[in-house]
Amino acid sequence: MKLTEVKNRAINGFNSNIVSKYRNELLGIASIGILIVHSISIVEYPPAIRQLFSYGGTGVYIFILLSGIGLYFSLKKSEENYKKVDFYKKRFVRILVPYALIAGSWYGIKYFVFEQDIVGFLYEFSTLSFWIENKGAWYIAMLIPLYLIYPFYHNWIEKGQRKIKIISSIFILFFLSGLVFIYDSSLYKHFSQVFNSYIVFLIGSYIAEDVYNHNGKNLVVMIICFCIFSVKTFIPQIKNIELVSSISFALLGVVFSVIFAWILNLLNFKCLNIAFTLFGKYSLELYLTNIFLIQAYGYFNLEKYLNKIEFGLSGLVDYVLIVVVGVVISILFGILFSKIMKKLTES
Repeated sequence: MKLTEVKNRAINGFNSNIVSKYRNELLGIASIGILIVHSISIVEYPPAIRQLFSYGGTGVYIFILLSGIGLYFSLKKSEENYKKVDFYKKRFVRILVPYALIAGSWYGIKYFVFEQDIVGFLYEFSTLSFWIENKGAWYIAMLIPLYLIYPFYHNWIEKGQRKIKIISSIFILFFLSGLVFIYDSSLYKHFSQVFNSYIVFLIGSYIAEDVYNHNGKNLVVMIICFCIFSVKTFIPQIKNIELVSSISFALLGVVFSVIFAWILNLLNFKCLNIAFTLFGKYSLELYLTNIFLIQAYGYFNLEKYLNKIEFGLSGLVDYVLIVVVGVVISILFGILFSKIMKKLTES
């Protein structure tokens, strides 16, 4: 590639439109980040590595940002012709069928084979365990009310003053999360990921119109998000306030989305894009399989049997096996999900 072409890619590619252009690749990068951050629960990393890998947690906010853009695209293309029933069918099938296949398999083994506890199965499978005890697939639990509300919210903001309404919604959510934090910091810690996800989702909705109309040259949103994270990082007085730390970390997902898309656009490596796209295709399945394999690992106390070779890091081999098995299972479940979707579409 010529130097001038690289320069043009570097200058012209730094805009929010490329977040949409490299959506599948970004989903793949986000999935890898989540696999990395989940390893912290098993592998005993040195403190510096542990801190670095913790940024993999921003992957979930990349998911959410892309969802905010994607849902806008979906409804905008349909304009006035879409039906809420069709929206719900498409979205809930996409998240609930993989969830039923993967979570149902694990919870079925746990509660029917080993514990004979149907109430426990329903409690966890329904995601009530997250809302009450912060257990299970919080991401799925968070998406359910979001998908239920979104068509009504979309109709409301599209009636006029769209960006003002979204900005107001973001401030209201931040204000509510602040009230919860002041009232009960432990309760805020429980629901902080939900609050932050909805805020990032609204940011995705905010920039979605510009991306849709190919006017995404304005990087003000990303710069604001980066500045908030920077302020938190360099001002000791607020660095350890969980409310500030939590929301600034979530906003970093917005920054990473644009930066990673810019790097992909700059490098333009086909093999790399294909690899990330493959992970992106099965991103939800990878996430679900990984968290439930980790649960199974702890439930059956498998560290006694797997953790034989350390390579200087306790739990490393265990987690590599979890990831490898998880990738294989995710692809199998993804193929099964595609067949189910085909059947549902044909019917």
